[in-house]
Amino acid sequence: MRVSFDYRRACEGGQRPARSSLDGGWLKATAMPPRRWVAFADDSGDPGAHGSSHFGYALLVLDREYIPEFVKARTEFRSQNRLWREAKGGNVNRPRFREAIESLEPVLDGDGAFVAACMITKEKYSGPWLNPIEQAPANPTFLRNYLVRKTLELAFDRPEDHSGDLLELVLDRVDYSDQQVLNLRRYLDSDFTEFGLFKFPQVTQVTHGDSQYIEGLQVADHFARLAYGVARGVTSIESERMAGRWMRMETVVSGRSFTLAEDARNAISRRTLLGE
Repeated sequence: MRVSFDYRRACEGGQRPARSSLDGGWLKATAMPPRRWVAFADDSGDPGAHGSSHFGYALLVLDREYIPEFVKARTEFRSQNRLWREAKGGNVNRPRFREAIESLEPVLDGDGAFVAACMITKEKYSGPWLNPIEQAPANPTFLRNYLVRKTLELAFDRPEDHSGDLLELVLDRVDYSDQQVLNLRRYLDSDFTEFGLFKFPQVTQVTHGDSQYIEGLQVADHFARLAYGVARGVTSIESERMAGRWMRMETVVSGRSFTLAEDARNAISRRTLLGE
């Protein structure tokens, strides 16, 4: 179960028109080629049962063809503000924070870029991995993976047909082992699910990087902080209006029941024995 409040404009969307060509006087529609997407993901809060009141992820999703326009917008923002260090963090209600996001208006207003965020309010969340339930123990790594997946599903829950599209996922670096990175990739490929393929493009790469040298992760950090502020109800009118313009956001309150895959059970057993 999920509670959703759609922060994208209601009039947005619609099917991408098929390309057409004239052939012997007849108008022939030809299929659009697959699109290649890059999703930059960052979290806000902490995935443990205690600590922060909320936890979640935000994604900046770009069509690869939009990357030059994205780089141009970020370069202009940095140049105008003489900002040459890592540009992330800050108070979501300050003008400079909003300016960093508003500088991306030419990119975010197109059809090749969109933003999504999924958050949990810990005291109200009854889904898996935060606290032990049934056969699913508390597991911060699995909670991260689960919310990354939920955010991808939200990001691509759109009128356009994304079947055949390809997706690269770039996450801000956390303390994942090589096996955990592989497990995330397999999870997003639906290897561990009993409900069929997830409804987002095929994930071809999962990369962990440092936001210090990846602009997309710095912007994902801005939106993750903004989503956290919205979830807590501490954003100003101006910042909430900005979220309403460009960010699609969802609060996850529970999850459907499932049977834990053997690989996942074995991984949990190993971590328990090792005291991780």
